[in-house]
Amino acid sequence: MSARFHSIGSIKLKMADIIFKEVLDVIVIISESGEVVDANPSFRKIVGYSREEVVGKPLFFIQKGDYESIVQKVMAADSSPMDYWTELITLTTKAGGLKKSRIKISKISDNHEGDTYYLCFFRIIPS
Repeated sequence: MSARFHSIGSIKLKMADIIFKEVLDVIVIISESGEVVDANPSFRKIVGYSREEVVGKPLFFIQKGDYESIVQKVMAADSSPMDYWTELITLTTKAGGLKKSRIKISKISDNHEGDTYYLCFFRIIPS
């Protein structure tokens, strides 16, 4: 591979890292088993939980009925022709408040390692 290709790949990784850290929307990455792998800084600002409080745990901050709907869609993702889906859900903040949110979940598969992750974008809907 050319040095230019490696340089472009490196720049894209840096841009993705900056976007993950600086975007105002909540971004959460979950594993195929539904556990949180990572959460961006906006997650703490909006939902109130630190990254350390949610990594390795299921999406407990999503209301139960919404969570079950998302889990069903994650399980059906392999048979779906779409690589993403959206839905209106309710988040429960650490302080006990409720926030309506539009969630968009994109499936990301690593063909080399065989791992599958889901990139979850939460756009809070002002009340």
